[in-house]
Amino acid sequence: MMEGNDGVMNLQTTIQEYITRRYRHSADADLLEPNAISERLSQGVGPAQIWLASDPDDDEDVADGAADFIDDMDSIDDADTAECDAVSGSKAEYVLVDRVDEEDPRLAWVIPLVNNEYIQDGTALVIDQTPLGVAMTAWPCSRMRIPVHVLDVPLKSLPISTAQMIIANRENPDMGVVRGQVPQVARDKRIIDRYVHDMLETFLVWSLACAQLPPLHVAGSSSLRRTPSRGELLRQVVQTLGVDPVEAGQLIEGDAKLTEVQRAALQAAGVSLESAVGRELTLPVDLLVEVEQPAWRQATLYYAQTHGIQIPSARMALAQDAFELAARPSGHGREAWRGALAQVVAGLE
Repeated sequence: MMEGNDGVMNLQTTIQEYITRRYRHSADADLLEPNAISERLSQGVGPAQIWLASDPDDDEDVADGAADFIDDMDSIDDADTAECDAVSGSKAEYVLVDRVDEEDPRLAWVIPLVNNEYIQDGTALVIDQTPLGVAMTAWPCSRMRIPVHVLDVPLKSLPISTAQMIIANRENPDMGVVRGQVPQVARDKRIIDRYVHDMLETFLVWSLACAQLPPLHVAGSSSLRRTPSRGELLRQVVQTLGVDPVEAGQLIEGDAKLTEVQRAALQAAGVSLESAVGRELTLPVDLLVEVEQPAWRQATLYYAQTHGIQIPSARMALAQDAFELAARPSGHGREAWRGALAQVVAGLE
């Protein structure tokens, strides 16, 4: 396996510890089993699923934030402002998927969740039984559209009937879905209000990020073209100049300038960076949609780390490498591009 996956595994371990600490119902046995998680990732994003979401840029901090949640938030009576800061600072949130966006499958409509029934207010719904083995609180009135690439760990699904009840913002005690209560103690209300505010602020940041995704182009259009594989170009630069992958990535992206000696060496080797700097990729729609899926999140993070580039650039570089690997530039469905991306990822290991 690729190095650099410790973050997600530590996070999964932290969640499991939390479930054990706050045991209520029987958590599903395969909730955090690695093979089961891989299988759920391969199935993609769909209605009624529960995910742990976080910004990929925050992956190093997520496990620590979740650990603070375990230690400090077993009950609202033990919480104070500092503890609330520790929790909200993790930038990891649970979500219930309503649906994938019909116009852009890189986006999903989700409802914020919290795995602590003490955190609730009059706009929330409390779900008595969940696959996590603990009650959870949902805010259906704060449904938002977010990029699917912030979805990280798939944690199984609610029954469709329960999910539909939550999405419709309706309580049904017979189904274990009841309206949240407004805290009666002023201090508790202040802490919960701040927690909910910080949580929704994180979701708002994710929602605004939808506009930052590269535009979807029509697959098979005349503007579709092949460009040099970034992975191959990186290898050529490393080999020719004797630099490490991070420095090579900076040279390719134009973040660092070539010396005259380096420029002459590249020219002698027939390696050109001109097509790489500031290039705009035009890739098939299905490929652009597939590379955003949570299944490729860890590969994207690893690519960014080893190539010395930002995560969005790494995601596009993975897509370009898969495009280059494919036999034809168009006519591929998501399944075919999934296979091409898997081959690229296998080459990273």
